[in-house]
Amino acid sequence: MVLADTLTSATFFVVQNAVKKMKKQGIKGSIMMVCSQSSQHVCPGHLLTAYAGSKGFVWSLARSLAHELAPHGIRMNTISPGYIATDMNLSLANHRPELFRIFHEAPPLGRVAKPEDLQMAALYLLSDASSYVTGQDVVVDGRMQVSSGNYRCAM
Repeated sequence: MVLADTLTSATFFVVQNAVKKMKKQGIKGSIMMVCSQSSQHVCPGHLLTAYAGSKGFVWSLARSLAHELAPHGIRMNTISPGYIATDMNLSLANHRPELFRIFHEAPPLGRVAKPEDLQMAALYLLSDASSYVTGQDVVVDGRMQVSSGNYRCAM
């Protein structure tokens, strides 16, 4: 749980600092935080309870801040990736090979995402193209939410 506490504290203080500076300088704009599919449904067999809790905090914080910061012209949104082929995830899968199968078979689109799959969603949330969007979560998960994360695997 120490890791989860560190992640939530760091997220809170970084956003707090950014908002203070934006308000002080009169900057209107967008803040985007990275959430996770695990904040909204379970990932069976992944042992992600503390991580999911920390991302649940991000998800909730973003919605509260979206409401609080709207009068200041500051938008707050999140992006929730699914399984992404990051160094961290690939390292975990090297230690737990069954995760490779899950990463590729659980998403209805039938593949693990590349980090680049998040770029356009992030660009949208951070640009003026989303000037009327706040308090939203853009899910980039190969449509894992269709199955609510209930992928059955032999573990």
